[in-house]
Amino acid sequence: PAERAGAFVATRKFGRTATDLAILSVAVSYLGSPESLEKPLVALAGVAETAVRLPELEERLEGRRLPDRDALEAWTRDLVDPPGDLRGSAAFKRRIAGALVGWALHQAVNIPGGKA
Repeated sequence: PAERAGAFVATRKFGRTATDLAILSVAVSYLGSPESLEKPLVALAGVAETAVRLPELEERLEGRRLPDRDALEAWTRDLVDPPGDLRGSAAFKRRIAGALVGWALHQAVNIPGGKA
């Protein structure tokens, strides 16, 4: 959308192999800069029956400097309650979700050219 033009963006998936269906995936986007995030969006798939946004995390990030990955991972783990199944336990998916969100928000800063 036009209102997201110039946003920092990143996506990431986690699967058993590179060609496997994703067990979990994340998409993030924010405007502003890493020093002051504006309108952050965080979406995860694989932690519920359908893809979900994390509005509590988005609100926590709004207007703030991009936190370190450890903080992002902990916050995310506290917000998701994925189902366990044959692809992984709930605890495993919670840990991976935190890592993916932390990675993606920091990777968005490092995309060549800076923005999408």
